[in-house]
Amino acid sequence: MVTKKLSIADILIGVFMIIICIIMVYPFWHVLMGSFMNGTEYLQKNVLLWVNNPALDNYKYLLAETDTLLYILNTVFIAVFGTVLSVFFTTYSAYALSKNIPGIKFIFLLVVATMFIDPGLIPNYINFKDLGLINTRAVLIIIAVINPFFLIIMRSNFIEFPKELEESARIDGAGINKIFFQIVFPLSTAMIAAITVFIAVNYWNTYLPSVFFISDPDKKTIQDYLGSLLTQEQLAVDAAQAVNQPLTTMLKFASIILGALPILVVYPFMQRYFVKGALIGAVKG
Repeated sequence: MVTKKLSIADILIGVFMIIICIIMVYPFWHVLMGSFMNGTEYLQKNVLLWVNNPALDNYKYLLAETDTLLYILNTVFIAVFGTVLSVFFTTYSAYALSKNIPGIKFIFLLVVATMFIDPGLIPNYINFKDLGLINTRAVLIIIAVINPFFLIIMRSNFIEFPKELEESARIDGAGINKIFFQIVFPLSTAMIAAITVFIAVNYWNTYLPSVFFISDPDKKTIQDYLGSLLTQEQLAVDAAQAVNQPLTTMLKFASIILGALPILVVYPFMQRYFVKGALIGAVKG
């Protein structure tokens, strides 16, 4: 086996990439390590590399004494149902837009226009209010159920789909729905899985819609809660007394980790589909 000698440029690029990775990963590592500390230990360290005596006091307090778990469950509900609906409507609409039928180009133009024309907060609020969706979880799902960018990507994928397979199915008597659900959809799982990851992350990061359209605390998302938590000067006085005198910062760190944990757990299982689908999309343009 022939081994390639590393040049000075290769070494410099490798070192540069390692530095970039450290810069990107360390803030998250800092938050993770800080979430296992108490206030005294945190103040004694300027750089957090490891925790000598990790403790779960901050997490226990958040789960037992605050509504953090409720916000996480709300966000899980919105992310799961929103992702399922969004993937269905996005792929189904993209498949229709990929067909050469009269007027479809004009409809596609209207879809593209929505990427550049935003009605704004007030018209959206009035519209959702007239529909009776204000202060409901449904508004957080509907507002992002179809992303025109993902729809365009899926349309490009379906345009490149082998027409021979669809024609063979039609000859065998299959209708448009059967062709889509039993042939096109299963053979496009890589691309669909890729956009599913993006859609799920978008729903999980729902922040502004929760701020503007939800006033009921029991229906807000974890990102909305974290946003309000991170802007507070301090938590309640009883919080400082309940968990070995923790700093407000420690509870904020633990809240951030709890908010990011579900998506971090799911992502590794979807990564292989994500990479494959992204490469397919890059090749097909």
